[in-house]
Amino acid sequence: SAEDEDWDREDDESDVESNSEGDSNGDNCSSDELIRAAGSNSDAFSSTSNKSSDYYAESSSSDDDDSSSGSSDFHSSDCASFSDYEEPHDSDTEAFSRTIMSFCNGDCDDEIQTAMDNFVAKNPAKSRERPRPSDWDTVEHIARSNLKGRLQQCTQEIRTPVPGPGGVPIAFPIDLTPYRNGPNNGPMVSDDYSLTSYWDGLSDALTEFNIAKFEKLVIPKIELVDEVLDMLEEKLRGRIEKSMTFVENNLRDQGISYVSALLKSNPTLTHLCLRDNPIDNSTSVMELVKTIEAHPNLQSLSVPACSIGESIPLLNSIMHSGMKVLILNENGISSQGAIAIAEFLEINPPLESLDLDNNMFDDNDAIVFSKALKKNTNLQGIWVRGNKFTLEGVKTMLKSVFDSSSLNAISESNHTCQVGLLSMEEHIQHAYIGFLNAEDRETTRMRKIMTALLHSKASLLNYLEDIQVEFMPDVISFIQTNTRGMKRINVVYEIMRWWNMPSLYKYSHRTCSKSKRKREIT
Repeated sequence: SAEDEDWDREDDESDVESNSEGDSNGDNCSSDELIRAAGSNSDAFSSTSNKSSDYYAESSSSDDDDSSSGSSDFHSSDCASFSDYEEPHDSDTEAFSRTIMSFCNGDCDDEIQTAMDNFVAKNPAKSRERPRPSDWDTVEHIARSNLKGRLQQCTQEIRTPVPGPGGVPIAFPIDLTPYRNGPNNGPMVSDDYSLTSYWDGLSDALTEFNIAKFEKLVIPKIELVDEVLDMLEEKLRGRIEKSMTFVENNLRDQGISYVSALLKSNPTLTHLCLRDNPIDNSTSVMELVKTIEAHPNLQSLSVPACSIGESIPLLNSIMHSGMKVLILNENGISSQGAIAIAEFLEINPPLESLDLDNNMFDDNDAIVFSKALKKNTNLQGIWVRGNKFTLEGVKTMLKSVFDSSSLNAISESNHTCQVGLLSMEEHIQHAYIGFLNAEDRETTRMRKIMTALLHSKASLLNYLEDIQVEFMPDVISFIQTNTRGMKRINVVYEIMRWWNMPSLYKYSHRTCSKSKRKREIT
């Protein structure tokens, strides 16, 4: 109808298309591509997952106020805070609003399902028993040659330091990546006698130039035998400044002990990655967890594809290690682990980012996570893509941050955490994350309430149906202040025409009379 068209019209309304490139990973590369990748010249490895790359950026602390506490009524403070809220005038605000409310109304179910299918297709579950291509020996031979070159290069860089301020050598990374600009699923370079002289050369250089500092240590896809680990632990004590990354190194109990010792002797480290190095409840692993917990500066721990599975004691130890960033994807964690994780999130720990992609969580686990998120005000991002959620599980997770069933439910939703469920290039997920990416928790909460109220005439009237009369003047004033053009006129008109105006008038008249009597007495 013309009336509905007027409702949706704004003077400066514009449509925005949001597109982003999807992630690619070389998991399905052919052997020829592997060989080409092994022989190229740019680094390929990252110390964390694609969503929490490097060190998770520090952000301002979130509001300590817990929205889940107190009465479930829509309080006067909610209306009072309207006066402090300013609706963003971004050109894409309307697009966000339409997308979110369409999701809540069930209009985006097909789109969400398509996004889920696309993510699974692009990120197939990895198997440790994947077949070995016939020419992997060739790929490994090229990678071993690359490793020798990397060891020589690092040795030369240590022997010819670049002086910095005061003559102190500038710290540089020790990066021994044997695969460059290629997929992560090439073979691990196994140790053999031909590498001994190169490791010895590195050891001699580290001994001779013992004042050199190193920004980070990166050793992916290289088998690390005890002799090499012992050398690294001895020569690198107190010399690594920021991060250590180990990827598929065939670390055994003794290897984990060396990593623990390295971590303990380098107190300035902020990030540790142990990707594709299976860990269990062994004494060495538990000792490593204690070292992580006691470390003065470590804030980010990445243990993807480490076969944690249903080892709840180990999972609990990792969760309670005091990290701000935890990456636990591809660990086969299922319902028992989901309960442990949810119980941890409910106590509102300092954890800011949690990656749980490609585990074994189902729709029941989504309910557990959703309840926990409503009690958490510190977590800023949780990723649970590639699990066993159906459409209902996805909607349950997203409703934890925007439950449109009532204004109370919206107010009590989580307003600090972004939920990663779908492939980032999908329209629905991009709009949802953008909508939640506000300046602070209170701004986000008020933005959600305004989105729900102003989505449509029916939406406005449904949400205001149970509002107490004394709050209506504040609501109307807020809507007038934060809407523009034809929408402002239509919204106020519909409220005035539909609402119980005699009751509102009586309340307003009674309030004004009391104020007048107080002034007369004064």
